[in-house]
Amino acid sequence: MIKIKWFLIYFIFTTAFLKGQNILVWSDEFNGTELNTNNWSYELGNGCPNLCGWGNNELQSYTDNNENIKVQNGHLIITALNTGGNWTSARIRSLNKFDFCLGTIEVRAKIPEGRGFWPAAWFLPSEYYYGIWPISGEIDLMEARGQEPEKTLGTIHFGPLFPNNQYNGNEYVLPSGSFADDFHVFSIEWTSESIIWKVDGVQFSEKTRADVGDFRWPFDRNFHALLNCAVGGNFLGNPDGSTPNQGDFEIDYIRVYQNPINMIISGPEAIIRSNDSQKFYTQDIPGYTISWSVPDGTQILSGQGTKEVLVQWGFSSGNIEAIYTNAQQFAVLSHFVQVLPDSCSEVFDDRNEFVRLYWVGGDGGYSAFADNPLVNALNPSQQVSRYQRNAGSQYDVLQFLTDLIKNATPFEIESYKVQVKVYSSAPAGTEIQVLFEKRGLLSQPFPIGRRTILSAFTTATNQWEILTFEFVTTPDLNLLANEIDQFTVLVAPNTFTNPVLYFDDWAIKEVPCLIASSELVSKETSILEVHPNPFSSQIKITSEHDANFVLMDISGKMIFQSSNSTVMQSFLISDIPQGIYLLQAQSLKDLKTIKLIKN
Repeated sequence: MIKIKWFLIYFIFTTAFLKGQNILVWSDEFNGTELNTNNWSYELGNGCPNLCGWGNNELQSYTDNNENIKVQNGHLIITALNTGGNWTSARIRSLNKFDFCLGTIEVRAKIPEGRGFWPAAWFLPSEYYYGIWPISGEIDLMEARGQEPEKTLGTIHFGPLFPNNQYNGNEYVLPSGSFADDFHVFSIEWTSESIIWKVDGVQFSEKTRADVGDFRWPFDRNFHALLNCAVGGNFLGNPDGSTPNQGDFEIDYIRVYQNPINMIISGPEAIIRSNDSQKFYTQDIPGYTISWSVPDGTQILSGQGTKEVLVQWGFSSGNIEAIYTNAQQFAVLSHFVQVLPDSCSEVFDDRNEFVRLYWVGGDGGYSAFADNPLVNALNPSQQVSRYQRNAGSQYDVLQFLTDLIKNATPFEIESYKVQVKVYSSAPAGTEIQVLFEKRGLLSQPFPIGRRTILSAFTTATNQWEILTFEFVTTPDLNLLANEIDQFTVLVAPNTFTNPVLYFDDWAIKEVPCLIASSELVSKETSILEVHPNPFSSQIKITSEHDANFVLMDISGKMIFQSSNSTVMQSFLISDIPQGIYLLQAQSLKDLKTIKLIKN
């Protein structure tokens, strides 16, 4: 019996040790006599000039006046007020004062009753990492229509740009009475895979990754809280003669709870090898320390011991880890990062294992997942993407966001190239362009916001082929190479045609391949030898066949070439810097590449 008791004690202790607990990490109880500006900032006006009517044709102008917002008797009171036909109200947010990702969030509140009143507790992205609204998401914890005070709604917004934006939500109806009669607790339980809505502890909705369909689940980075009471607009209609001149949205508290074992690491899912540093972060939880671990070859530049680190990633894919520790508990968070290219050509979007391109808008009709029109040896995949060009658009665009390509430089110096498999109904010779752009600038005339243009031409009709895009130009040199956030495809630019195209296996090709050793790249058996290697001033090449030789630096820039060289040749190359070079030998039989080291 004693052994059994000790086992039970050990089991209970270990379970508690691993489960962790929900910890109150931030709250505002609205005690005192004024708004705590350490937690909140005001948003003022009517949204103009950039978002007049706050994007919904709302009537109110927001102020920080005491008649519209005050703290008293332990409550925050936001008042929508009609003065001579002009509506004023208040809106506050926690942006850059408290930003958070995941957890249980509670708001205890009472809403105003009256047609046109629109109280809300909701969350917006703090950094718009994936793109402007709604691409980076929106979470509505609670919103209500004043003319239906017995109902509340919980909703997520996501997907492509307006007018193709998406939302998914449910409503809850009180069994009796209305939300204007008394205070109720509205809450969400937000995890990496789902969001659950509750009213007074009763669940009424759950949305998971499956509920965003083909679009990106953007709820994996920091958001911030907003509290406001709008008036009128598209969502619920404008006030009428029955609407009182004053409506009070009263909030008792807002509380955020988090558990270290339920946190995630926010950061890129895939990166291109470059000199750019990468930011990864998680959440501060009171009482816990955070330490970070990265793969061999990867360096933490700053932030060790804090919630955010800046990382110089190495050459290999792997996991970055954050370890939460206190006296009794620990939790290890892990985040996998795909580093591309891992080899000479690496797929970053195959519609199956890797999905790194997310459609956000364009002119034609796009299906993210479609049946392969011709399953063959070149493309045995069952699932591909499909696009039909819009014949009414002279410069038809297909716009994607990607967490991968954030810097155009490697493509402009042509150390990397973009490849894709294409099946097209267009005639051979049809041009396809890839543009690296900054989305927020594209409303301005060309070339503003268009950093890089790559181009390829089809060679077949209704057949799979592999296209490699060549660098063409940089139209907007005022846009920095590391400021791009959109991957755009143009099909048959400067035409009015409507071909159907299928895409698969988007890849990054390294030019030339970075070779890990001095072994021959070619798998053929013919002889190609270079002596000495490493060299200082002269190399001697021995080849089984007559060949053309090209010496390149590691970026692919040609140093010299020799045509129709004999099977034995010496070259004096003493005037190049120390470093790594590639020698290519092209004969009638094959193509071989050797890595050379100049010392």
